[in-house]
Amino acid sequence: MRVQNDSQLYMLRKCSTAISILATIALILPVFSGYVLAFTMLLTQVTPKWRSLLKDCAKNSIKSPLSAWNIPIAVFLLTLALATLISYSGSDQAGVKEGTRYLGNAIVKYGLLWLFMANFLWIGVRQFNVSGIIAGALGPIMSIHFVYCLFQRQFGIDWVHGFDAVLPLNRFAYDVYRVSGFSSHPLTLGYQLCFVFILSLFLASRPTIDQFQRRSSMVASVAVILTLAISGSRGPFLVALLSGIFVLLPKLSIKRLKIMTPISIIGVLLFWQMGLLKRFQEISWSGSGDSRVMDWKVHWSSFIDNPIFGLGPCGFKSAILAYYTKFGGDAKIGLAHNMYLQILSEVGLLGFLGFVFWLSAWPKAMFDLRRNGGRHFIAAVFFAMLLSGVTQNSLRDSGVLFTLTLTTMVLTAVLTKESRELNDYRSQSTI
Repeated sequence: MRVQNDSQLYMLRKCSTAISILATIALILPVFSGYVLAFTMLLTQVTPKWRSLLKDCAKNSIKSPLSAWNIPIAVFLLTLALATLISYSGSDQAGVKEGTRYLGNAIVKYGLLWLFMANFLWIGVRQFNVSGIIAGALGPIMSIHFVYCLFQRQFGIDWVHGFDAVLPLNRFAYDVYRVSGFSSHPLTLGYQLCFVFILSLFLASRPTIDQFQRRSSMVASVAVILTLAISGSRGPFLVALLSGIFVLLPKLSIKRLKIMTPISIIGVLLFWQMGLLKRFQEISWSGSGDSRVMDWKVHWSSFIDNPIFGLGPCGFKSAILAYYTKFGGDAKIGLAHNMYLQILSEVGLLGFLGFVFWLSAWPKAMFDLRRNGGRHFIAAVFFAMLLSGVTQNSLRDSGVLFTLTLTTMVLTAVLTKESRELNDYRSQSTI
């Protein structure tokens, strides 16, 4: 019987290793790969040995810290469901279909994705060194991705659509292509990389993983910030830099400051040379669609007119188009480019309060880990989430949400494991 258990444990370890490496790659891929991996994680959890590992945790009163997100997720989805049901009233068939699709996507992105991954990553970090495997994989994967993005910037290669495919002309500006990597959009990749950057810095700082894995994570953080620097995505670049400062500030010393200052100067010069400054000047231009200012004005106006339930997910596209027409916009994109205005416009204060309650799970996790020296990394994730929502609908983007979910789970699981190991050590020392 013991040989059989050892064999099952060995197979689970190998399976966890493979899934962890693939999940690391999926951090910068279209979200379909992330959904497939999340479902694979769920299938792993139904094996007898995995269930016994969960039972052992329950028997020893070891509760997964990731369960702290369950109620906020449920409340957020409930408010979206109520807003959708209310907007069904008086909607035509096309509107009902649009609302149903909206709610279905929300359930998958905010609910099932978390549910399928939670126990896998919690047990994986505790039992199978999943955090170390991800740390070791990050360096090579992000370095290869940076090289690909360099070529994409120069030649427009788009291997997602075939080896002969080239990015469309609307991605070409200032004599280079705007980088999107393997993702569907430059901003999707940009905000994915913001969370990968925080994850890399976090793993590079952990004493619980080996030296090679820490170095790999540090290499990944450099590759990520370089990719963002050449990407042409202004919001993600700034969010990553500010998040990095947020993370490193508690660890700053005169020696490190002397090292960082020339690097920062070089970074600013590169920033200027690569034309990113011009990208920031475009914020009030109307390029391929309406300007950001127009988008914000339209969605704020729609919220003021419908403050409680918003325009509703049913028939939202046609309803918001009327507001663009009112303000003289063309609505080629028709998105708020601001997560908070988007939620307010679609589902009003009802949905917005649910959204805020969902966001509150991150500072609560940070508070629960207040005795752990690494909790400021969770604060950095929360900080990046808040900032990303100012200029983009990032927190409804499936690719970004997958990366955010995995990053949050790894950070929380590792910090909880370290806290418990430290408490056990202190208890043994006092005996």
